[in-house]
Amino acid sequence: MIVDGEANGLPTLSDLSVNGMARTVRWETGQRDFMLPGCSRMAAPSAESFSGTTAYRYHPITVDAPLRIDAVLVNVDAGVAGGLGVAGIYAADARWQPTRLVANGGQFDASGTGNKTLTFRETLLPPGNYLTAVQCNGNAFNLKHLTANPPIGYQVNRSTPLQYGGFIRFESATVTFGPLLPFGPPIVAATNSDAGFRYHVVLRPV
Repeated sequence: MIVDGEANGLPTLSDLSVNGMARTVRWETGQRDFMLPGCSRMAAPSAESFSGTTAYRYHPITVDAPLRIDAVLVNVDAGVAGGLGVAGIYAADARWQPTRLVANGGQFDASGTGNKTLTFRETLLPPGNYLTAVQCNGNAFNLKHLTANPPIGYQVNRSTPLQYGGFIRFESATVTFGPLLPFGPPIVAATNSDAGFRYHVVLRPV
């Protein structure tokens, strides 16, 4: 294991070779590793507001070898009274559109800050494309994110090729807040940036 070290309260980043280019992040000292399969060049975390939106925010990951997980994690950087969210993982098709829900972390409370570890029954992810997903109830709270370069060589639709590190996130249309839907609402927008995707949801391998 090559560990980059922890300073100033930032997470420890590790290169574990669990799954090809898989990277892991430890949000707190002594905590079990969490990971973003298929991503590289993760940067230190920052925060992003979810004020006023109930759209699903998606981020792409690729699993290269069978991977067992039992939780996802989000981190509330700035909470607000009444703040709620849901998080999980969807399978994705060849065009990186969400299909069925494969891991449902359920609801988290965003009225206070800190890690929100959302556990579920141990789940096997076969090799393939997936999307982490988070939806919030529109209240003005912030989630931490890790900026990372996702898998390359994909597109959301025939007219929008996605380049390495060229987007921050994918979004669905506005959806009524509630439990994650069995099939993910389609991606209808992508926010451009050269900085890399901003991942809010990370996976816990077993």
